[in-house]
Amino acid sequence: AERMKFIRETYAQAKQKIELDKQAGLPRNIQVTIHDQRFEVSPPVTREINYYFEDVMGQDTSEKHCYFVSDHTSFMGFDRYCEYLFDTKSHDLIFSYDRGCEEGEEREWRYYFNENRKCIEAKSEAEEIGDGLSEKMAAKDYVDTFRKLICE
Repeated sequence: AERMKFIRETYAQAKQKIELDKQAGLPRNIQVTIHDQRFEVSPPVTREINYYFEDVMGQDTSEKHCYFVSDHTSFMGFDRYCEYLFDTKSHDLIFSYDRGCEEGEEREWRYYFNENRKCIEAKSEAEEIGDGLSEKMAAKDYVDTFRKLICE
C-alpha cells in the first residue's frame, strides 16, 4: 500500500512538473518527432517521444535526470500512447501506462514496480497481461536514448 501511494504521488508530481514546464520560458524537455514509412506499401507513421528531465545536484556535480517519458505513435486507424515514470533518485521504472486503439477498440495496461524492479501489480481489461518485462526493456531503451541525447 505504501509503494502504491508513493507511485501515485510521484506520478501526480511528474504531471504537475510537466504542466509547469509547458508554461516555462525555457522548457526542460526533449521532443523527438519521427515521420516514417516503414515499407513502400504501408501508410506513413508519426511517432512523438517526449523526455521530461530536471537537474539533480550531486556532491560535486549536477546531472540531468529523466523523470518521465511519453511516446505517441499513430497511423491510419491505429493510435498508441505510452507513459513511463521513473524513480526520483534513479532511472528505475516505477510505473508504465500503455493505451492502444485500433478500429474503435481500445485497450489499456498499467504496471507498477517495487524498489527491486519487480512488477507488484498489473492492471488491464485485455485478455493478455504480462509481467512488465517488455515495459522495463522499453524503459531501459528510452533511458539509454535520453543519455545519448543529453550528453554534453
